[in-house]
Amino acid sequence: MTGDKISKRDKKPVEHTSNSVSTHQGRHVMEFCDATYDSGVLSLEIYGGMPAYSSSLRIIVKGVDFFCRFKGVYPAPVSNCRRKIIAKKLIFKDREIKKGKRLFAWLSVEFEETSTYKGATETRRHKIEGYIKPIVK
Repeated sequence: MTGDKISKRDKKPVEHTSNSVSTHQGRHVMEFCDATYDSGVLSLEIYGGMPAYSSSLRIIVKGVDFFCRFKGVYPAPVSNCRRKIIAKKLIFKDREIKKGKRLFAWLSVEFEETSTYKGATETRRHKIEGYIKPIVK
C-alpha cells in the first residue's frame, strides 16, 4: 500500500553489471549489461540511466570481430536520424566465454549521430566507454 514503510523483505538488490559512461544526451552512467552466448556468438546489451536516458548499445561478437549498433530514444521529434560508428575497442580480461560464467571486459565506442529538425541538419559525436561484468546467459 502506498505510504507504508518499506521492509527488508520488500527490497530487492539489483546488481550493476556495467560502469560505462555515455555522452549521448548528456554525460551519464550506463549501469547494466546483459550478455547471451549462443552458437559461438556473444551478444552484449549495455543500457541504463533511466528515466532521463533511454539509450542502449548492442555489441555482437563473432570470433575476433565485433559489430556495434547504438539505439537512442528522443522525447522530441527528430527525422532522418543516422548513426555511424567511427571508432571501437573491446578488450576482454579472459576470452573464454561460457554460459553461467562472469565476463569481464572494457569497451570504447565512438559514433556520429546526424539528425534533422525543422530543416536544420546537425551532426554530433558521442562516446560510450567503461567496464562491463555480466554473467553470460
